[in-house]
Amino acid sequence: MSRKLNNAEDPAELRRRAEARQHDQQKNQGSKTGDQRSEADTQRLLHELEVHQIELEMQNEELSEARDKMETLLEKYTDLYDFAPVGYFTLDQAGDILEANLTAASLLGHARSALIKQHFRFFVSPANRAVFDAFLKKVFAGGTREECDAILLVFGKKPFDVRIRANLFESGEACRVAVADITEHKLAKATAEQLAAIVKYSSDAIIGKDLNGIITSWNKGAEKIFGYTAGEMVGTSILRLIPADRHDEENQVLEKIKRDENVENFETLRQTKDGRLIDVSATSSPIKDATGKIIGVSKVAHNITEHKRAETDRLILNKLESTGILAGGIAHDFNNLLTVILLNLELAQMLNPADKELEQYLEDAKKSALTTKALTAQLLTFAEGGVPIRRAIRISGLIQESVRLALSGSKVRCEFSLAENLWPAEVDEAQMGQVIRSMALNAREAMPQGGAVSVRAENVVLSALEIPSLPAGDYVRVSIADHGIGIPKDVLPKIFDPYFSTKQRGDRKGMGLGLTICHSVVQKHEGAITVESTVGVGTTFDIYLPAVRKLSSEEKSPAPADAPQHGRVLVMDDEAGVREVVGRTLSGMGHEVALAQDGQMAIEVYKTAKLQGRCFDVVILDLMIREGMGGRETLQELLKIDPRVKAIAMSGYALDPVILEPERHGFKGVLTKPFDMGKLQENLSRVMYSSTASKTAP
Repeated sequence: MSRKLNNAEDPAELRRRAEARQHDQQKNQGSKTGDQRSEADTQRLLHELEVHQIELEMQNEELSEARDKMETLLEKYTDLYDFAPVGYFTLDQAGDILEANLTAASLLGHARSALIKQHFRFFVSPANRAVFDAFLKKVFAGGTREECDAILLVFGKKPFDVRIRANLFESGEACRVAVADITEHKLAKATAEQLAAIVKYSSDAIIGKDLNGIITSWNKGAEKIFGYTAGEMVGTSILRLIPADRHDEENQVLEKIKRDENVENFETLRQTKDGRLIDVSATSSPIKDATGKIIGVSKVAHNITEHKRAETDRLILNKLESTGILAGGIAHDFNNLLTVILLNLELAQMLNPADKELEQYLEDAKKSALTTKALTAQLLTFAEGGVPIRRAIRISGLIQESVRLALSGSKVRCEFSLAENLWPAEVDEAQMGQVIRSMALNAREAMPQGGAVSVRAENVVLSALEIPSLPAGDYVRVSIADHGIGIPKDVLPKIFDPYFSTKQRGDRKGMGLGLTICHSVVQKHEGAITVESTVGVGTTFDIYLPAVRKLSSEEKSPAPADAPQHGRVLVMDDEAGVREVVGRTLSGMGHEVALAQDGQMAIEVYKTAKLQGRCFDVVILDLMIREGMGGRETLQELLKIDPRVKAIAMSGYALDPVILEPERHGFKGVLTKPFDMGKLQENLSRVMYSSTASKTAP
């Protein structure tokens, strides 16, 4: 191998020596006695010259090759420099641009040559120029690598964020500046921070865990739902939240995750720190590393307990509605029959006043009929037709009276705690009394050996969704608690279902409609019933009723004290039995009576009487006529004939709005079936001698 260039003799020195030797040879040529070189010296010199010549040629080749490599590297460096992903500038101490790569030129929207000698700070947002000036000064003062963020303004572009890094050259007269566009980076960072905040403060539980079920992350939503802090849960097993009989669920979920499958909207039960079981809907997804390997599980759990409760309420209401249609129809027909029975019994009593034994039999039959009337009232309450006639009252007295009646004759005592400033509640007294009696009766039956029933009433202000079925507002809460056997959790959701009962039929003559009717009544009062129970501890029912802050001072004018002795009355009803017994009863009172089986017939009878100058003092119209014109339509036609007509609405079905607001529909009074002779006489007296006639309905 040839020697390296650095070890070779200087070519100029080699040439000088060669020329000197050649001169000596010429000077001494021909001399046979001087310092003539020997043949061996001459050969050595020639060999040396040849070697040096070859060496020079090789060195020349190496230099040429090195130059080519340097030019190639320079081209590569220039490409890397020009097309680097960041803009490179060379700046002097004044901040003038001395050099820029193509990326820098593109970044500032100018040709590279146009940037030379321009002040870089002119491209910096005015708000950031002071920061940039301080940054540049620090670079030249300290000689260390410095960094700052700024916003650049370029004509034709939106302002964009950059990160500027600078190194001082050894000369200390200029610095190399790298400028990177970090707009997308900042947006990504902001998005990541937003997502992190969403995860942290989400109302849903967002939990991370490894493939062994060990919790790795735990957000605020998880703390709120389950009651544990992140410090208590991170590093522990997810099984801590899962009831023992559901541990297999976790294994099944993990197996799916390992197969890269999602588990979406899985509804199950989970246990909170205080031991409560809650309904959750959970979605689990795989967590992967940069290589795509599954390393964990992300779980989002939503508390659906209240949703489930509301869904259960809706199912109960649907059952109530379907059963209520049947109950309403039965009650309507039953009320017609009871009206016939009651009035006939009273007529029989009037016909045989001297027969005491027969009078007792008739009185017992009448009492049974009136008891049956209470049963039909329950059926109507259960049906859609059981619309409560509500008014604002102070319910403390109603609560005490109803509870004492239910507990009378038993070993169970009552402990009342009723707020002194209890707000009035808008209730139908009869229906709400029935609800409270039923609740108290249930408490009594839960403690067959005796005990105490706690009854509380207090004012509460509910926030939105505190009770899912109720809007926010003022309520009176009536709580009835026993210390009996309690209700099992699997039974609790069914207690308001029609005909559901845990009692043996025959024990209490019941068929399981008690709580169902209570639920229906409270719903129709725009309230709600909730229940909590623990087996072996007891059960508490909470009734929420809409409250008002003050009572109305309106009072109804009393009916006239003197009953009429005679008058002309028209009775319309499509049920022959009702029509005839009402007619007989009115005749027995001394009235002249005409009967009609439908609206058209009633209109014809009224027209004829008017033409004869013998107008009716009162008309009694049944609202529901199966085939023909009903009472409301009939009255509108009668008012066209005689604007002074006085009408009483009669019905065995309380769904018709006329029953609730008779005056608004043109009627002066209401007879709800079944009614006795006293109710008939009272309505007739008040309407017949009232000073105003019926009015045309709006």
